[in-house]
Amino acid sequence: MPKLEYLDFTECDMSTSIPQWIGNISALTILTFSGNTVTGTIPDSINYLTMLTALVISGNQINGTIPQKLNNLTALTLLDFSSNLLSGSIPQDIGCLTSLVNLNLDSNQISGTIPETIGMLTNLNGLSMRINQISGAIPDSIGNLTKLVTLYLQTNQLSGTIPPSVSKLMSLNEMSLSH
Repeated sequence: MPKLEYLDFTECDMSTSIPQWIGNISALTILTFSGNTVTGTIPDSINYLTMLTALVISGNQINGTIPQKLNNLTALTLLDFSSNLLSGSIPQDIGCLTSLVNLNLDSNQISGTIPETIGMLTNLNGLSMRINQISGAIPDSIGNLTKLVTLYLQTNQLSGTIPPSVSKLMSLNEMSLSH
């Protein structure tokens, strides 16, 4: 399948895991596993899909952590790992995904802090990490996300004050930080 660009497994009643060989389909630009009961972890081979612009693995029973190596996915504009059972922290490498426009990590069991490298995602217009176990302060680097339209961080364990850099978010229309 060397020429396959679009692979969509939305609501296919799949209850398997994502195979490691998925990383061999090098021409993929869109990969979607949504609304199934897919289990297991996100394979590290995802990082080999350097042409990906959209990676949606949402509404499943994926566990484990967000892969530590996502740095090769520089064309990615949409990353959606929402509504799974992901745990652990958000990797520092998330800052390498500088083409991202939308990042959705809602409804998981993600813990740790929001990495300072989040401020490198200057093309983001949607950032959603609600309903997790994220703790600590919102990083000051959030002020670098000047294209941000929506910011949803509610239902976490955030502490501290809202960083003054939030005042730089001139495009922001919606922000929720409630518990």
